[in-house]
Amino acid sequence: MRTRDCWRKIARKTGDPAAWSTYRDYKRDVKRKLRQAQRSYVEQEIKKNPKDTGNMWKVIRTCIPKKTTGKKSFSNDDKSVANNFNEFFTAVGSNTVMKIKSLAKENNYTPSQLPFVPTRAPSWVSLPLN
Repeated sequence: MRTRDCWRKIARKTGDPAAWSTYRDYKRDVKRKLRQAQRSYVEQEIKKNPKDTGNMWKVIRTCIPKKTTGKKSFSNDDKSVANNFNEFFTAVGSNTVMKIKSLAKENNYTPSQLPFVPTRAPSWVSLPLN
């Protein structure tokens, strides 16, 4: 690992393609050795107590990556978030009508019922946002 780190430092300072290539080779080698070490550790732990399923699952869980929960990114302004949701959900109806019409046209089908006509709420209607 030290050799890899030294080559990284050299490659960053010089910008030499050969140094970067050497660094990448050492980096791959370190990753390979770490994976092999982890694999052998897991095998040893499982072989050590083959009848202890609790310990076996504890070792297996260490190999499984943890789920990362990232915070959903929305605008800080509640009004703009509400407007974005409203625009999305009001467009669902008109998009559906357009898809129905195009499918009907493709299949030479004439709908027998009156078509759905999407409407928008008047601009003077607003909901309190607390």
